Amino acid sequence: MKIVKEGLWVILPSAIVPTILILLTSWKLWALIYIFTAIMIFFFRDPNRIPPEVGVLSPADGKIIAIEDRPNELDFYVELSVVNCHLQRSPINGTVTKITKYSGRHRRFHLFTPKFGFARKKIRAATENERNVIEIQTENKKTIWLTQIVGAFARRLKSFVKEGQVLKKGDKVGLIYFGSMVKLQMEGKFELKVKKGDKVKAGETIIAIEKE
Repeated sequence: MKIVKEGLWVILPSAIVPTILILLTSWKLWALIYIFTAIMIFFFRDPNRIPPEVGVLSPADGKIIAIEDRPNELDFYVELSVVNCHLQRSPINGTVTKITKYSGRHRRFHLFTPKFGFARKKIRAATENERNVIEIQTENKKTIWLTQIVGAFARRLKSFVKEGQVLKKGDKVGLIYFGSMVKLQMEGKFELKVKKGDKVKAGETIIAIEKE
């Protein structure tokens, strides 16, 4: 199984430290830490994805918690659980025109979010929490914004791209550590291919097709 290299700073210590402690003390005391190592290896997995040639693809693995369809604009909110792959991928072919990092709060929107009005609370977190916005110009000169959003527990994210970089569908653009959310905002008119509650995969699930 392929592993994201950015996860090695978590995986290696979780494997090396208990090994040393087992040699020096009792294996029963520290062997359970290997379970954490196994979980981290699973979390930082880097699965192979083959992107379809047509349509706009999901930028993240997870569940769609909201879709906002406005005139000439479409927004998707994808929530990632701790069992999802946390790599983000480009939903279209295009060029990175701007990257903006925003400091912010760490509102919770995963695990302990209240049941009543949970979707609104999560969307509020998407506008107030620490986040990284990757602006991409598509081949037909439209603009999309892929926003990586940290939560109460996930307070670290990483962008793999730089301004001026040309992307193909399915290219890896970033990583968020642990539970988190991704917002995709798109200019234009689209035919929806998913609905609220659907589970999607980054670089693989077609979420919309642009109308002529």
